[in-house]
Amino acid sequence: MDMLGDGVDVADKAPDVDVDVKKDTIEVDSVVKAVDNLALSDDESGDENAEKEGAYLEMCPEVQKRVQALRKNQKDILQVESNFYKEIHQLELKFEKLYHEKFDFRKSIITGSHEPTNDECDFPLGRNVDEPLSAVQDTQGKEKKEGFITGIPTFWATILQTVQPICTLVEEQDIPVLAHLMDIRCENTSEPLGFKLFFGFSPNEFFENDVLVKTYVLKNDPDPESPLTYDGPEIISCEGCTIRWKEGKDTTISVVEKKQKHKKTGTIRTITKTLKRDSFFRFFSPPDPADQTKEGTNEDEEDDIIDTLNLDFEIGQALRERIIPRAVLFFTGEALEDDDDENDTDYATDSEDDEGEAAESVDDDVDEQGDQRTSH
Repeated sequence: MDMLGDGVDVADKAPDVDVDVKKDTIEVDSVVKAVDNLALSDDESGDENAEKEGAYLEMCPEVQKRVQALRKNQKDILQVESNFYKEIHQLELKFEKLYHEKFDFRKSIITGSHEPTNDECDFPLGRNVDEPLSAVQDTQGKEKKEGFITGIPTFWATILQTVQPICTLVEEQDIPVLAHLMDIRCENTSEPLGFKLFFGFSPNEFFENDVLVKTYVLKNDPDPESPLTYDGPEIISCEGCTIRWKEGKDTTISVVEKKQKHKKTGTIRTITKTLKRDSFFRFFSPPDPADQTKEGTNEDEEDDIIDTLNLDFEIGQALRERIIPRAVLFFTGEALEDDDDENDTDYATDSEDDEGEAAESVDDDVDEQGDQRTSH
């Protein structure tokens, strides 16, 4: 019989080694099984997602403890991210004055109060334009003749009618009103944290306001009850303003006349009914989130409120982050081309995924048919 030093019988030790290996194998298997449960497809939701979230609890206690340490560490990471965004907001406030100086210049050209010089126009034309700069005529100081165009007509109206998602709000009756839109600005606020959008209009026959204001409130701190769901600053509420419409010019309503006949006397009277209708200017009277829980609100109405607010928040962020800073690029269509390129890339990826799934499906069908032929 084989012996190891000090007269230890190898056979006597073999069972202990087997037990340890078996135990380690069980623990590794439990981790592998739990990881398999975590590797569910990304398109699963509801109960399957809940099952996925708790799958790590099936791992052995030692691994669970380590995962918990990482989850707590993740909370600290997200707090650092929150502090980062607070600093970014302070930088935005610091640079806001510099931005507005450039926006003032932009407004002066759009409204026609300033005619740019050749030096101010000394910049290459659009990406796909080969026309030389000399073709841009100097109109400064020239006498304005009859029919002379002032500024850039419908600059902002053109942008609002072509840029997603805000263009979905613009209706036909809004277009004449938006022709008077001269400027859109954004100002960041600290108390409360958020931003305001200012829509400046020239004097017009539709309403008395010179400026329409939309206010957004942001939340930047992680939710104490659910800190790991933090994903950066988010809009939590918004508030519009009262538009002082001139008589008969309100684009958010339609007035319908209806004739009624009295059953007994046969006399006829005409009544008018005011109905709500879709309009860009409903953007300034958003629904109150509290209406979702108001007594008498049905499920469809709740969904409408949620959808309207989600779209509103998306538009507010788009104006603040993309449209206002790069307005001229959306007017010329250059920024729209970039958006289209991004969308094409997304669709191409989706298409490739679909083709891959289709190919896998065909392979599965072929395998099944082969199995059936074999069984015959």
